[in-house]
Amino acid sequence: MPTAPLTYCASPGCSMKVHSGLCVVHARKQAQTQTRQGSYGRPWRRIRDAHLVDHPWCVHCLEQGLHVVADEVDHIIPHRGDVARLRDPTNLQSLCKSHHSAKTAREVGFGG
Repeated sequence: MPTAPLTYCASPGCSMKVHSGLCVVHARKQAQTQTRQGSYGRPWRRIRDAHLVDHPWCVHCLEQGLHVVADEVDHIIPHRGDVARLRDPTNLQSLCKSHHSAKTAREVGFGG
């Protein structure tokens, strides 16, 4: 069965030859950009800002009797790209920078 002739990647200035569309490098970059924009865009910032207005204190600090202003909105269950879980208000908690960093480190395997 004959194959279509190779053409240049659809990304401007790319000299890679492909059967159609984008080369592997530019296809991966496009997918990463779309994922980031689809997850953490304007809708997320609005949800985050509203959550911090309603819940201004770090929940872990409050458990210790301290009132520390929250800097971060954390997903209790990591969303892993699931937009519904990303935007679910019942899956959010306010954390200070140090508690959020520690939780993130544990989730990715760097914490004790």
